[in-house]
Amino acid sequence: TTGDAGAAADAEGAADAERPAAEAEPGPDGPAAVAAGLLAGRRPAPLLLVGALALLAGAATGSLLAMLGGWGAVYLSRGLSDLTKKFAALGIPLATMTASAVWMWGRSQGRWGTALAAGGSAGQATWTAAPGVLRIAAVLSAGFVLALTLRRRAQPQ
Repeated sequence: TTGDAGAAADAEGAADAERPAAEAEPGPDGPAAVAAGLLAGRRPAPLLLVGALALLAGAATGSLLAMLGGWGAVYLSRGLSDLTKKFAALGIPLATMTASAVWMWGRSQGRWGTALAAGGSAGQATWTAAPGVLRIAAVLSAGFVLALTLRRRAQPQ
């Protein structure tokens, strides 16, 4: 019986090979072909898109809760590898806050930038700048996540 199944599959394959290419695939001008071309190779994870939107909304409104929700959604998503999720949700915000603290330290020591006001400490200046720095981190994280989520994947040949 396996020989009969193999012969039937061969007969179907031969029938498909004889069919003209125009019948086998829809024309390139149809709306379905256009939509398929735009989304070819893209399967964005919904939770990543929600996380990116929450990050952008939090950055636009200054809502720390929305930014934390966005970073949490990115971290809990299954659309990225563990290392990539950790980098997007933890690494980018920590790197921006660290860069801000180093910048303020350098300003307090007179190494670069305009010097801090007399009597002002680098720690106080860092905390004062933190909301703006977190907004920048949220935009950077959202951009990173969207770039990875919406990139075209190589088509198998």
